[in-house]
Amino acid sequence: MSHTTYIKSGKLFDSENVFKPVPISSLRLKAYQGKYRLSHKMVIAVTKNGKYLKAKADSDEYPFLPKSSTVFQGHNVNPQPTYN
Repeated sequence: MSHTTYIKSGKLFDSENVFKPVPISSLRLKAYQGKYRLSHKMVIAVTKNGKYLKAKADSDEYPFLPKSSTVFQGHNVNPQPTYN
């Protein structure tokens, strides 16, 4: 069985669980935007998308919802983005 992931009413849903993000300010989300080099060949672009972040690598996009003001949760994506 494949996993289905989507965001509805500010919650991250998949076939195994439901995750409700914590509130985080728009200014903090904007501060995390940018390009991040994960390896010699891989750079991801992180953008603010409403009340969460979206990471794009090549043609793949992944939503990341805040677990705290510095830790974000995505579905089947490792690692979890963590900011200082």
